[in-house]
Amino acid sequence: MAILIFRADGDTQIGLGHLYRCGGLSQILGNKHRRILFTKTLESSEVFATISTFFDEVRFISPNLSTLQERVLFEEDKAEVVILDGYEFGTDYQKAIKEGGMFKLISIDDLNKDHFYSDVLINHIIGIEEKDVLSQPNTKKYVGTDYAILREEFIRFALESKFKPASKLTIFVSMGGADLFNATFYILKILFDNYIDAKFEVLIGKAYRHQATLSEFTNKKNIQFHYGIDASSMINLIDSCSLVICPASTVSYEAMCINTPIITGYISKFQIKIAQKLESFDLALNAGDLNNIDISFLKAVEAVRDNNKNMLASQKIYFHGQQAENLKRIFFSILS
Repeated sequence: MAILIFRADGDTQIGLGHLYRCGGLSQILGNKHRRILFTKTLESSEVFATISTFFDEVRFISPNLSTLQERVLFEEDKAEVVILDGYEFGTDYQKAIKEGGMFKLISIDDLNKDHFYSDVLINHIIGIEEKDVLSQPNTKKYVGTDYAILREEFIRFALESKFKPASKLTIFVSMGGADLFNATFYILKILFDNYIDAKFEVLIGKAYRHQATLSEFTNKKNIQFHYGIDASSMINLIDSCSLVICPASTVSYEAMCINTPIITGYISKFQIKIAQKLESFDLALNAGDLNNIDISFLKAVEAVRDNNKNMLASQKIYFHGQQAENLKRIFFSILS
């Protein structure tokens, strides 16, 4: 049984995307391996309860540990593979971890701003090519949505998903695990004021800290709030909706597996280029900065409602349900 160590963090400042992405990969690889998450930040018991289900063990490490001290921990556990997912694990971190290390090093990335020293790079951003990635000559690169890292339930659903328009306008809103600047409230406010007959399904992440601001909506019969639901429940919810509004994050990839019209954008600077890519490949409409929307946001809603045929067809091309098998093959080649 191989020992796989995942290194990722998540909190209200950086969101939970890196943790969920590692969790999805751990789930895909299955219990043939021992899967351990090393993390410095899991802020609440709710987040811990969810994230820990993806791994055989979760270990908290001190925020003050140096990179070399982290490498020692990995070596003490006799790791065969170390998987990094986070913007802080750039060139210098990889070089320090690789030096003298007895394990294979894998980087999961969606920014493409570093020179990679890892043995393997996985970057699942639409449109990226191997030649675009700076790396050592021996780094193996797996790029594009064929290697999208998502929870396994979403990948399986993509095999047969097909958009089914709801009889009533039903809008799914999710701003990710943290939503630091409370885009959820402002988007919901504009939508509710202008689509009084619509139904709203609003997913609140487990690192969200603005619950009090939503009190004015809690007694509205056409607004349902969902807090930290599991993958199967989220799939059923999105599948029942006419439209998804979410940032260019893991949530957007999950929604594309379900095959649904999407308005995306960004709530973090790290999502700007991804949002642009999604629109350029006709996978979603990019509404820009979701932390600063105004009444013009409604034009995006109408545009997607009126013209989504090409978008839905593109989603089926790029989110085809083969990603789990593709990812398994990478690890089989590493461990064999």
